[in-house]
Amino acid sequence: MWRGDLIAIAFPDLDTARAWYESDAYRQIQPLRARRASGPLILIDGVDEQHKATDILR
Repeated sequence: MWRGDLIAIAFPDLDTARAWYESDAYRQIQPLRARRASGPLILIDGVDEQHKATDILR
């Protein structure tokens, strides 16, 4: 079970997500995020656009 809040950000591909995470712009705001939120960063590659999380409940 997931506890707490979840923030999801979509990127066109995994390389773009990694580039964002390693960017100067994100590095500038990362200390603010770290002071206000905690939790893991999870990168998921290959989720189909038609996928619905509720499909696993059927």
